Amino acid sequence: MDERVIEQIKSAAAKAESDGGRRSSSLLMQIRQKELEISGKVLESKKKAEGIVADARKKAAVIVQEADEKGIKQAQEYYKKEMAQANAQATEIEASTVNKVSEIENAAESRVDEAVKYIVNMIMPKAG
Repeated sequence: MDERVIEQIKSAAAKAESDGGRRSSSLLMQIRQKELEISGKVLESKKKAEGIVADARKKAAVIVQEADEKGIKQAQEYYKKEMAQANAQATEIEASTVNKVSEIENAAESRVDEAVKYIVNMIMPKAG
């Protein structure tokens, strides 16, 4: 339909030019010519609006893509940061565990002599 309207507008314009600039004698013809002009302007406006919408959709897609990329980057940075903290805590716990085990071993070694004396005294009481 759009192509037909364009053809009608061109035909009406050509006819008006062929009149040699004289005013159309028929009121009906003038109304039809105005209708065609308005139809052409509406068609042009629709095409322009479609172009604007298409551009807006492209821009929106770019914005969404950039937001996705930014979100992924932030998530990766957060993950790295949290993993570094978790590794640091694990290392700290491991070091404190080694220290506690060493303390327990030292305490046990220092009490071995006491334990041996206690057991010997229980088995062989002193005469007396």
